[in-house]
Amino acid sequence: MRLFSHASAALAVGVVGFGSIASPALAQDSPLWSASDANLISDMENLRNESAGGSLSTESSVRALLSNLPDMVSVNFGGFESEGDGVVATNVELTLGDEMPLGFRIGELRVYGLSDGELNKLAEGETARIGSRIDARNVVLFGLENYVEQAAEAYVDQLEGAIEGIEDADVEASLNTDFKINDYSVSVGQIVVDGLVWHETPEGVDAGIDSLLAGEAAEGQEAWALFAPIARLYRNMETDQVAYYDMDLKLDMVTLTDGMEQNMDMEMSMPFSGISGVNRGDYDVILYRDVSYDMSMDMQDDETGLDFPMEMGGSMSLGIWEGVELGKLFSFLEKQEVPSTDVTDLMSLGKLRVFDETSRIGGEEFYSVAKSELDLSEFHWFVPEKVSMMSEGLRFNIGNYMDFVKQTMMTMPEVTEDADAPEILETFDDVLALLEEQGVDVIEMDVAFDMNWDAETGATELSMMNDAVDLGEFRLAYAGSMPKFDDAVAAMKDMPDESESEETETDPFEELFTSEMTLTDFDLSIDDDGGLEKMFALAVGIAKIMPEDNQDMAMLRQSSPEELRGMASSLTRMTGFQAASVFPPAVEYINGFADFILNGGMVSLSVSPMEPLSAETAPQIEALMADPDGLVDYLGLEFVYEAPEEAEAE
Repeated sequence: MRLFSHASAALAVGVVGFGSIASPALAQDSPLWSASDANLISDMENLRNESAGGSLSTESSVRALLSNLPDMVSVNFGGFESEGDGVVATNVELTLGDEMPLGFRIGELRVYGLSDGELNKLAEGETARIGSRIDARNVVLFGLENYVEQAAEAYVDQLEGAIEGIEDADVEASLNTDFKINDYSVSVGQIVVDGLVWHETPEGVDAGIDSLLAGEAAEGQEAWALFAPIARLYRNMETDQVAYYDMDLKLDMVTLTDGMEQNMDMEMSMPFSGISGVNRGDYDVILYRDVSYDMSMDMQDDETGLDFPMEMGGSMSLGIWEGVELGKLFSFLEKQEVPSTDVTDLMSLGKLRVFDETSRIGGEEFYSVAKSELDLSEFHWFVPEKVSMMSEGLRFNIGNYMDFVKQTMMTMPEVTEDADAPEILETFDDVLALLEEQGVDVIEMDVAFDMNWDAETGATELSMMNDAVDLGEFRLAYAGSMPKFDDAVAAMKDMPDESESEETETDPFEELFTSEMTLTDFDLSIDDDGGLEKMFALAVGIAKIMPEDNQDMAMLRQSSPEELRGMASSLTRMTGFQAASVFPPAVEYINGFADFILNGGMVSLSVSPMEPLSAETAPQIEALMADPDGLVDYLGLEFVYEAPEEAEAE
């Protein structure tokens, strides 16, 4: 007789998880996603317009379906309206708790394709298909304010307890903080679920969760009361597609702390979110469209005169998250088990692509990116074997951020009442003008980071790239090895107990890294595209902005950018004379780098040793110091400097 047995403890989390609200941000003129992405978006957004694949259910069938909810969830129907051969249930309320009710109100509920046979299976706790479609409209969350205020109060109590627990803490133990939600709303215009299958629960899981919810968890195991029911909920669900339309969140909250009042208003909107291929904790595709949020805060303190308003916001045109696999992990968590380290294919966080993302602060754009990708699809137990990130068209508006900082400072009495305040604020204007003059008030770039680690062999590769428009490109790459997973696990088991270990004891984990870490290839390159010229111009410009009595800046203030650049090149070249007697090959490298500082161009350094470099090869390297050319050959050391084309032409 239980449809969502034990799911009540995770009801709110489950619904949000089904919709998976994305991190805010986005916007751009021309879409960057592919034709196949566009087709996917169209198919998922049109779900509510497609045939339900079954007849609208009767009143008795809808009542029978919801009667399978656990006793702690009360079900109230506002009424039933005839529609074709079936009914539409109206103003349906699903509520948890009596003293602090929390639940959902569904304006219109339609269920298609319910059969008596499947309802009987459901009542017996067997796997059952819950019709062909569930269509819920005008869904509203209610009762959240009590839980938010209760959670906030509990958090403050924990902070006060932590403060009191600090020995000789010279602070007040009472934070005197009050929270109040003036208004809030969480609503979804329509939720469509196609092909929902509710799976039976493995033997023993129900009893274990019953014990947790009854407060019988052992000391230190209380967290299972949250994790186990949520894992169980996701393990129960399988569905072809889920679509959320017109999701909105609004919150108006005030916090009063020791006389300081902080008002916060937040609005978030997500016109569409869809999920395809939900299979007991695994998801083929999760999609978000046109997410946006706006948040304003105002902190006021009558005693100090503080009046600090702040606005933040952002948007995102499209987010696509593919290949999330958590079903296997949830199969352990629902049984209150932590997977052993030999469960290597435990999970995948899939691949996330985000298009047209923006972030605003103080009403002005601070950050935007045309396209970002994150790949966390390969794990060995809980440890990622692959981490890949990239952003194209990344844009930071430093000028807008500095202006926001200046405006913020102007609201602070301790700044505005300071005699030096006008000079400080004028400095902000001067620095901003300098950044604009050098074209670095807005920085545009592409960035990438890739890390691959083979848990079985320890083979590791890492690369980084940053290509900034009109500044230059930086690249770094490493190949070698890190400890194998099994060796790392063994080292962790050998870690001494902190309460019993002596300070002189060695760290098994540190020893493992020292012995197993190797280098087989290393590459570093910097390709200047105007960045060096801007850097020296900024150094001189900032020195001139600083107060004249600042002697540290005197030399820079009296130099031109060209003179400072030449001086830096000469000082670098002088170190080559010092290095000549110790390591003659370094002279070529140092002179090349000095030329790079003076003229720009490209400089690179690579290492490709005859054998992997490690702690074991350190004595051999030390012995070769007497033979510099032999050491260069052994390390496979190569330095390249390429002058810019205009310098070569001269």
